[in-house]
Amino acid sequence: MVRLLLLAPLFLGACGNPCVALCDDMARYAKECGYDVSQDEIDACHQDNASSTLTDERAQECIEAGDPDQLREWWSCDDLADNYQNAVK
Repeated sequence: MVRLLLLAPLFLGACGNPCVALCDDMARYAKECGYDVSQDEIDACHQDNASSTLTDERAQECIEAGDPDQLREWWSCDDLADNYQNAVK
């Protein structure tokens, strides 16, 4: 129980990070496009974006990019293939 309490700030910080949330949004969109996104890829994205020194500007960019309509406007399903090394459609 003590371990959970000690780790809680780490998990709570990551949950509130819009760039970490963007990883999940991108993975959901990729799956909608028919790509197989591994949990390892999602976890790596989470880890890459879990910085506690997230600037307000970067956070806003991630919020805007995570909007489903924005994702579809900025990325086609074919564009996503370049971002997933093991893209399987």
